[in-house]
Amino acid sequence: MLGTRGQRRLAAVHNMASGWAELPEELLLMALERVGWEERESAAVRLTSSRWRRIHDEGRKTLMLGFHRGTNEAVVALCGRMPALTELELDGASSVTDVALQAVAELMCLTHLNLSNCHLITDQGLQAVAGLEALTWLNLTGCSLVTDQGLQAVAELVGLTALYLGGCSLVTDQGLQAVAELKALTQLNLTGCSLITNDGVRAVAGLTNLNELDLDACSLVTDDGVRAVAGLTKLTRLFLLSTSVTDAGLQHLHSLKNLAYIDLSFCDTSEAAEEELRQQIPGLYIRHDESDEDSEAELSD
Repeated sequence: MLGTRGQRRLAAVHNMASGWAELPEELLLMALERVGWEERESAAVRLTSSRWRRIHDEGRKTLMLGFHRGTNEAVVALCGRMPALTELELDGASSVTDVALQAVAELMCLTHLNLSNCHLITDQGLQAVAGLEALTWLNLTGCSLVTDQGLQAVAELVGLTALYLGGCSLVTDQGLQAVAELKALTQLNLTGCSLITNDGVRAVAGLTNLNELDLDACSLVTDDGVRAVAGLTKLTRLFLLSTSVTDAGLQHLHSLKNLAYIDLSFCDTSEAAEEELRQQIPGLYIRHDESDEDSEAELSD
C-alpha cells in the first residue's frame, strides 16, 4: 500500500496527463524522463493512456528484472516493447535461459548487460547477443555453463570496456586467447576461473588499456604469470588473492607506478617483499586478508 508521499507522486503523474495529452511526442518523452523510471511511476504512466504507454515503452532506457521478476516470458515481452533500452539488469534471474537472450539480441542500443548469476545461460545465448555492437559492459559472473566457445562469441563485442567472468569455472586459457582480442577492455574480472594458468595471463597481458585485473582464486597463476602482468602499466587495481604468487613475483610489479591497490591475501609473500613494493610504488595499499574490507571500501570511495 502506498504511503502519503507515494500517493502524491502518483497523483502528480495522473494530473500531468490531463494537461499534456496532446503534447508532441518528443516533449512528452522529455517530461517522462523528468518523472523517472522507478517502478511505481512507470506503472502510473503506462496506465494513463495507450499513447503514454507506447511512448513510455519506446523511450525507456533502463530496465531491472533481477531475481524472481526475471523470467523468459518477461524478458521477451519487455524487450519487444522497449527497443531503446541501453541498460538491462538481470542479476540473479536464475530461471532466465538462452531463449531470453534471443530477445535481448534485438536491443541494438544496449550498452550495459548484467547477466550475473543467470546460471542457465550457455554459449548459445552468448552467440545470440554477439551482434550487440553498442555493448560496452558485460557481467557474466556466476554463469557457470559458459565455456571457451562462448568467449569466442564475446570476442566479437569489440567495444567492450568491462568484462566480468567471475565463477565461470569452465573457462580455460583458450578462452582468454579470444578475450585478448578485446583491445578496449579496461576492466577484466577472472575471479575463481580455476583453470586459468600463466598462459592465460600472458594472453590477456596484451590488453594494455586495463586499469583493473582480478585474478582472485586463480590458484594456478604463479610468479611467471605475474611477470606478464608487469607490462600492464595502466593498472591501478590488481587482485591476486589465493594465487601462487611469491616474493619473486612481487619483484616483477615494481614497474607498475600507477598501481594504487593490490590484494595479496593468502599469498606466500613476506613483509620484506611487500615493503619493498611499497617503496617502489609510493601510496600503494596492500590488502592481506578479509579484515581489510573497510580499508578497501574507503579506497574505492
